[in-house]
Amino acid sequence: MEKMFLKHKPFLSVLFILLFLLGAGFLSLSFFLPLYIEKKILPDLGRQLSSSLSGRIYSIGLSSADFGDIYLGDRQNPALNIGLIHTDYSLSSLRTGKLGLISINGLRLNLKYTDGTFIIPGLDLEKLSSQQPGQLSSEQSDTISLAIMPDSFQIRNGLVSFNYEGEVFLIPFNLEATKQGQDEVTSVPLYSFVLKMLPQGENISIEGHIDLATNKANISCAAPSVELNRFLNIAGLTSGTITTGKGSFWARTRISLLPFQFEEAKITGDFEPMLFRQVPISFGPATKTPDQKAPISLDLRYERKQWLLNARAAVSEPFGASLKLSSSTAERKEQLHSSGIFIFKPLAQSDPNQQSRFAQIVKDFPEFQGDFVIDLNKKGVWQATINSTAKVPNRQTEDLHMQFKNASLKTGMPTLSLQGKGDEGKDELDLSLSIPELQARYNDAAVRVPLVNLQAAYRRNKVPDQAESAPLGQGTLSITLNDTQFNRQGLSGKADISLQGNMEQQLTGTSAAGSFQTG
Repeated sequence: MEKMFLKHKPFLSVLFILLFLLGAGFLSLSFFLPLYIEKKILPDLGRQLSSSLSGRIYSIGLSSADFGDIYLGDRQNPALNIGLIHTDYSLSSLRTGKLGLISINGLRLNLKYTDGTFIIPGLDLEKLSSQQPGQLSSEQSDTISLAIMPDSFQIRNGLVSFNYEGEVFLIPFNLEATKQGQDEVTSVPLYSFVLKMLPQGENISIEGHIDLATNKANISCAAPSVELNRFLNIAGLTSGTITTGKGSFWARTRISLLPFQFEEAKITGDFEPMLFRQVPISFGPATKTPDQKAPISLDLRYERKQWLLNARAAVSEPFGASLKLSSSTAERKEQLHSSGIFIFKPLAQSDPNQQSRFAQIVKDFPEFQGDFVIDLNKKGVWQATINSTAKVPNRQTEDLHMQFKNASLKTGMPTLSLQGKGDEGKDELDLSLSIPELQARYNDAAVRVPLVNLQAAYRRNKVPDQAESAPLGQGTLSITLNDTQFNRQGLSGKADISLQGNMEQQLTGTSAAGSFQTG
């Protein structure tokens, strides 16, 4: 019996050592490692983000782990908090940074926009951007290498709380991303993703692909039916100013991930008829065909360190017209410089019986074309010029012709010049408008003016310690009609007419409307 016990003693010793190691490993996984992560790793990550980061490790096993109660920033007003994170993995895949599923449940992100500044509570965005490493070299910038590459990633019950100028908008969302093919350890995966959002209760879907090998992402967005009145406050409008219906939007964009940069985007939209200060507005031509393009489209791309924009819009009410705009915008010595051209073109309505009231009065409307230049620096100093082009080849018409019952008005092509500049203390606008060959007739009375000149100036001085919405404004107006000729029943006359007007200094941006005094 004693010999048998001695014979089995080495086996019992090995078994005891194995049990001890397993117990020590279990104790490390279940107590020491979670404690180390909570007390050391999370706070260190928070310091790298110039904030505080805390959380709890619920469990860490050989094939899965659960984290939760995660707060980035102050717990009373965090930038981000997460209820639960679950991840699946295998011990062999951890060495290469490959995971199975990362699932996040109950994520809330708090954002704020006020006084022209974007804020994430508890995070210093300027400090974070200054801590980012320099530009990647050409060899590094083509591929993104992540320390962790999951097979799939999902967020359930996500919520973005967006405080816009004191008003809170809640955006619930769900996100799911899945790796596409390429199971080799050395491969850089391609991810497809679907993001479902419900801003203000509206359904918006965003989907696309993220290619880490090329550092690119292609994204498309669809919002086929959106109640626009739910977003009027963000646009600075009220329901008393505008009454809207539904809108439809589609967008495609391509971006560079590191560093983050939009490369190109295409947006199209269509809208139901709306009222702006009781004036009906309908988008698109009066008669649409199956291949009719969307009434509003925008093409934007980044090329040679400048933004190139082409925009188009068409309306059928209160009159048929289209607007085309092409521009380029670049940053020059901490100053944004933008220049371009625009074309405003009238559109004929095919059915005279369904013409708007405006179209029935306006018989001919000249195509209006011009160019603009805008400069703006970071200190708020700006200047802008807008000039119309006097002569354009192949213009539809050179004249403006209006007819209402026994009254008619005809003019030549007007020319316009608008110049503005401003800084933190004041804004200045100067307008010059010339209208050649004005002819007006009412019954048997006629008036002819070879040239009408209108000069207007507006000055707005911002008062220290006063709200931005109530600066002091004043303006002047001058109209000259030289060689004005009158004719009625064979009687004729000629005169030079000059009108001068002034707007006394008053608060602007309030409900009280300014008035001009003429002399």
